[in-house]
Amino acid sequence: MDNTLKNDLETLGKEIVKELVSQLIQANKVASGDLIKNLDYKVLEQVDTLMIQLIDKSKDQHLKYVDQGRKPGRMPPTKPIVKWITDRKIKLLDGEKPEGIAFAIAKKIARDGIQKTDVIKKTIGNILNNKKKLIETIGKDQVNIMVQKMLKSL
Repeated sequence: MDNTLKNDLETLGKEIVKELVSQLIQANKVASGDLIKNLDYKVLEQVDTLMIQLIDKSKDQHLKYVDQGRKPGRMPPTKPIVKWITDRKIKLLDGEKPEGIAFAIAKKIARDGIQKTDVIKKTIGNILNNKKKLIETIGKDQVNIMVQKMLKSL
């Protein structure tokens, strides 16, 4: 494979992660910083194609739920919500425990779901808007194919 293209994709991968972090901050989706710390990318080489894979190394696929939201239905586990309450330093009333608040939040999520943020789509849109030179270099069709594959890999 062409090393120049691979180097361009390495640079693009770093920019995607940086822009995604910016989008998460704008969406106010940073509590502990764990999600941001667990974001990475990988340039994959397949037969005659190079592509970028966005990676969320967190054990609970946090990025997926921040990006795509969550439909109403079952209650999510409360343990990550307790951690979120602690990380956000949410003030509790006298006698309240984080576990009780986490249970109430989990019930609300089960009832209403979580609204999606589309941070990945916004990130890719911003990158594409700012990377006309790259698009001209590797071709718009190739970029669109890479974006679609990246979105499907999540």
